[in-house]
Amino acid sequence: NRTNQTVVKCIIDMCHSLQVECVAEGVENQEQLELLTSFGCTAIQGYYYSKALPPEEFLEYISRLPKQNKR
Repeated sequence: NRTNQTVVKCIIDMCHSLQVECVAEGVENQEQLELLTSFGCTAIQGYYYSKALPPEEFLEYISRLPKQNKR
């Protein structure tokens, strides 16, 4: 809802102002992902990407991801 979106946007803005990385947890769908990225959140985790994985499966999972330029 609108109130929750305003709170989330304020938290992300506050993190940016303090130069602290903001990680959105629990993202489950495309709509949530798009909203958070539109607010400037760049660190996102949740079931949208994957369930929690043991270390071995995590390494296999990330090895299949497309390579991206590091900042």
